[in-house]
Amino acid sequence: MSAAHDRSDAARRAALNLMEDAVLSSRRAEALNDQLREKIAEHERAEAQLFASERRFARFMENLPGLAWIKDAEGKGLKDAAKVLAEFRSEIQKASK
Repeated sequence: MSAAHDRSDAARRAALNLMEDAVLSSRRAEALNDQLREKIAEHERAEAQLFASERRFARFMENLPGLAWIKDAEGKGLKDAAKVLAEFRSEIQKASK
């Protein structure tokens, strides 16, 4: 074989290696995109479920025939009970007029 032929073979092998690397990189990128699409879909499903739950809870609180308020993890009312009671009394007075 001649030196030119050797260089040509080496160049061809290098080109094939680059093409194989490109194909592998493309496959890895496609796999990552699939994973990201699934994560986004999971997030969207969770967000929709949370929204529906919040909507149900809001309807429940709006139609509850009594007093209720929410406390945080430390037991502190997120809405002061006295304020809730005052609002309730105000609504009762409005309704009785």
